Amino acid sequence: MKFTICTKANQRLHGVRDWNEIFTLCKKYTVIRAREGKRLLGQIAVEIDENNNAWLFFLSVDPEERGNGIGTQLIDKAEIFVEKSGIESIYLRPQKEFEKRLVPWYESLGYEKLERDPTCRDEWLMCKNI
Repeated sequence: MKFTICTKANQRLHGVRDWNEIFTLCKKYTVIRAREGKRLLGQIAVEIDENNNAWLFFLSVDPEERGNGIGTQLIDKAEIFVEKSGIESIYLRPQKEFEKRLVPWYESLGYEKLERDPTCRDEWLMCKNI
């Protein structure tokens, strides 16, 4: 499996997944992808905002590949990217409809629940210091 980083400057997305339309519209993201040959296995977006906070968005793994550790590896690659950017904390908000599965998974990766955000569908705000 090969991991690639697609930054704002070279964000050529290949139309393999619906997420690509989102990333094309949101050029502020750095996208990290896992591929097997030309097959996209998963991807995650990292944003470093104007306050120098790192945010993870749009984690997606091919349904046929779930349970094989690809999501964990993508999170790991994103954390390394953020750490190399000189940032010490990463934030994320698991989507409300998936939180029963995702919140415990993120906690197992070292993320902590901070608070529910009433301005964002009452989703959990989670953080990890790296």
